[in-house]
Amino acid sequence: MKGEENKVSFDLSKLDLGELIKLYEKITGFLEFLSSSEIIQKEKKEEKNE
Repeated sequence: MKGEENKVSFDLSKLDLGELIKLYEKITGFLEFLSSSEIIQKEKKEEKNE
């Protein structure tokens, strides 16, 4: 599979606590961004339908 070749794998157990915290903050920030952009997209779709 072509997608399998592009995957990146890493071992979380090799990160120290500070690195894990930074990674967690980046992931949660990105998820919040996705959530807020999804809401904006839904609002735009609703406005078009009205």
